[in-house]
Amino acid sequence: MRDKAIARVQTSLALSPDDSDVLETVGEAYEMLGDRDRALHYIQESLQKGYSLESLRSTPALKSLLSDPNFRPSIK
Repeated sequence: MRDKAIARVQTSLALSPDDSDVLETVGEAYEMLGDRDRALHYIQESLQKGYSLESLRSTPALKSLLSDPNFRPSIK
């Protein structure tokens, strides 16, 4: 159902491109789909838009991503 998931992600981004919660969910979805580069991009963007780093740390699906050396949290 990868194609369906990506279509939903794209719709979410089109409707709310600056919503930190949407960006975090999109990042999480890409991580679960195995696309770490996109996941990192959207997680970083969610932080820049005000999403909490503490909330990210409490998300089990993002544990591996948060320990990735390419993850450099830049908070607004």
